[in-house]
Amino acid sequence: MITTRIGIIGLVIAAVSSSPAIGATLFETNFEPPVYTTGPFIGQDAWFAALGGNAASVSTELAHSPTQSVRIDGTMLEPLDGFNFGSYARPLSFDPVGSGLPIVTVSGWVNLMCDLFCPTCGTGLGLTGLGDALPNALIGIQVDGSGHLTPYLSNADASAVFGPTYILGQWAELTAVFNYQSRTVTGFVNGVLMGEVSFTTGASSQIAFLNMSLGSSVPGPGLIAYNDDFLVTAAAVPEPSTLSLACLALLGLAISYSRLRRCGIGS
Repeated sequence: MITTRIGIIGLVIAAVSSSPAIGATLFETNFEPPVYTTGPFIGQDAWFAALGGNAASVSTELAHSPTQSVRIDGTMLEPLDGFNFGSYARPLSFDPVGSGLPIVTVSGWVNLMCDLFCPTCGTGLGLTGLGDALPNALIGIQVDGSGHLTPYLSNADASAVFGPTYILGQWAELTAVFNYQSRTVTGFVNGVLMGEVSFTTGASSQIAFLNMSLGSSVPGPGLIAYNDDFLVTAAAVPEPSTLSLACLALLGLAISYSRLRRCGIGS
């Protein structure tokens, strides 16, 4: 009886541990040769500019790994409605729900610098859908009007959550998990949970572009954003059923074994 019980438990655990993870890599880059070469960023690997095309370059000045990153020069941003932007996108056509992979994760490393106080500036990473003027949500680092430096996750409906204080000049890993079933986005900075926001109202359920940006109310001296090591993946919604069934099976075996022992069997 004991041998049989142990064998069944082993089979259940093996079934759980060997369940394959279903997913796909949609885009991955560390902005290195031969795909990317130093110089103007726009036009490389299908990236284009909505604003501030001349502000972005592939540079060896500062990289997370190994030697190159995208440098966005804050003094070369373009004005729009009283603000200044460098906004860049790359085609990323994908149907999360139709593909059965509705969990799309965007991660990237960002380093924000500013020689002097630069009120209301910030970086951002996000996804834009078909026909959308604004991303579903943006994750980034910002300096607010009071001078606080914080990672953030926000949508275009002014809903936002924030992470711990950011220190200028440090690399930070930003991760946004887009759930196209629940239409929510969960944000992390350096692996620490920031919280969750909903998709921007009316946002498409199709992905058309990967976006990154730098914006500032005042193009301050030395305002620079470095972006590196981007990864976009898609995955199925985790199904707790296999693990739950395994736990129930183990619980049932434990109960059965306990009853048998009370009857003097299997001891």
